[in-house]
Amino acid sequence: MRLGGGMIHRILFRSIIACCAALFVVFLTPPSTEGASTRTRAGAAETAKKRTERIKRFLHRSIDELDQSLFFAREDIGDIQGQIEAITFAGLSLAEEELRSLTDWLYDYEAMLGREHAAFEQDLNTYYAGSSEARGWISRYENMRERHLQMKTGLAERVKKLEEERRRAEDKIFLMKNEVIRLRTPERDDETPLRREKRDSKKRDPREDEQLIAQLEAELRAFEQLILQYNALIEKTRGASDWLSLKMGDYEALDSVAKAINGQDLTAIESAYNGIIRIYDADIFFLNSRIEEFDRKRSSLTRSGTLSTIDRQEELSRYYERRKSRYERQLNWLKVQIGNYRAELVDIWSEADVKRNP
Repeated sequence: MRLGGGMIHRILFRSIIACCAALFVVFLTPPSTEGASTRTRAGAAETAKKRTERIKRFLHRSIDELDQSLFFAREDIGDIQGQIEAITFAGLSLAEEELRSLTDWLYDYEAMLGREHAAFEQDLNTYYAGSSEARGWISRYENMRERHLQMKTGLAERVKKLEEERRRAEDKIFLMKNEVIRLRTPERDDETPLRREKRDSKKRDPREDEQLIAQLEAELRAFEQLILQYNALIEKTRGASDWLSLKMGDYEALDSVAKAINGQDLTAIESAYNGIIRIYDADIFFLNSRIEEFDRKRSSLTRSGTLSTIDRQEELSRYYERRKSRYERQLNWLKVQIGNYRAELVDIWSEADVKRNP
């Protein structure tokens, strides 16, 4: 059957109307929220995953940092114990007492670091287990900084006491040297003619003066050894104090990092990362200056005198060399950490860019 032109026009008109109505219905129908909701949930899950991985890396670095500090503390303990065993001369009980006191301090420091190390490991294991979220690590560096401040105050008092003892020993040496000079002077300025006449009338044996001189010279050698011991003690105590000062600055910045990565504010995290990088750069400058100082002190040490004096000087020289080696090791560790935090910054920038341009 053939259709007329009017019929064809009517059919086409109806088809066009039907299509328009269908399109109108499509445009009026609200979009499905299921896809957007799925994307939102996926984004939140990805953000939470990134946060957890960020915390895990932070905890790994914290454990590594404490491994370094524990190694150095145990090295100091072994060094001082060897020095205690090397004290063989008489009259140095005070020096030995101070060495043992410093060793006790180091044992306390080692124990404190060990506790914090175990706590960080427990936090990390909790995150890997995935059963719950650890919270202790967030404020741990704040507490560690306070503890370091207390220990540093104790070291400052110890240095002050050692310096006072060293001054007393130096005064004693001065008096004994003057006495030896007096005894060796034929005409003593401190004697009146009457006293000199009485002394000469008794026909004093000159060997008595020689015996007294020998005794004083023996005491002088002992006190000179004592001075060298005090010098070594003061250097080691100041070295421990310098280390605590370094760690206090680090812990303040790491506390900011911990509090920032506990949240999801990428701007705050970026600021905290830049802060710890600046602190580590300052540490590098400080350690390099100390290394130069150790080299100067080693070159200024004399290699003359009695065998005991040379031994004490060599001991101090070895201490400077060990300290230099320690600081060089710390320098390398700091450079690695700076690289790690710069890599963290790249991740932060990428994450922020994704959020701006989903």
